[in-house]
Amino acid sequence: MTEANTTALLVGHIQPPVSQLPEDDAEYCRGLQILLSGARNRGVLVIYVNVGFLPGYPELPASSAIRDELAPHGIFIDGVSNAVDERVAPLDGDISIVSPGPDIFARSSLASILRAKGIGSIAVMGISTGGVVNGMVVGAYSEGLDVVVLKDLCFEPAGDDQDALFSAFVRPWGASITTSNEWLDAVKPAGTAL
Repeated sequence: MTEANTTALLVGHIQPPVSQLPEDDAEYCRGLQILLSGARNRGVLVIYVNVGFLPGYPELPASSAIRDELAPHGIFIDGVSNAVDERVAPLDGDISIVSPGPDIFARSSLASILRAKGIGSIAVMGISTGGVVNGMVVGAYSEGLDVVVLKDLCFEPAGDDQDALFSAFVRPWGASITTSNEWLDAVKPAGTAL
């Protein structure tokens, strides 16, 4: 059983246009809505992990392929074009963290927030599995956190084999792999006895 008051749900990069990449993005967002509602109802801290850059993308080298893709469209400028998809937007009590890349633990206050809240276990999901989810898993391992990857709400737009990515999360990074429903079933609501 997972204790809700020592667990956080990390929601990675659910921002347009990325949130529209799953073939049935409406169904993907419905699944995420169910997860978010269930986590909040159990007292789990919800943290949105968002990508965001300064105007002009100074965090990226001039020769960066990512910069070449983003700059012409002004995508993911922090505070301008990096909002969470409105279908699954944060609610009061949720936390939003912004980082210019998938290494969220190294480039934000996430680790400090988790320590201050007494969080020892995280569940992660997002778009993309090989990017932000991978970054959260590796960073959590470095911080000594228990990690559960919610495979049904991971999506890899690069077409990489997700099963291979999930296997890599288990070994060497020590993550557990499950579905969002199975994870919710294992979370003991805050304030309840065993």
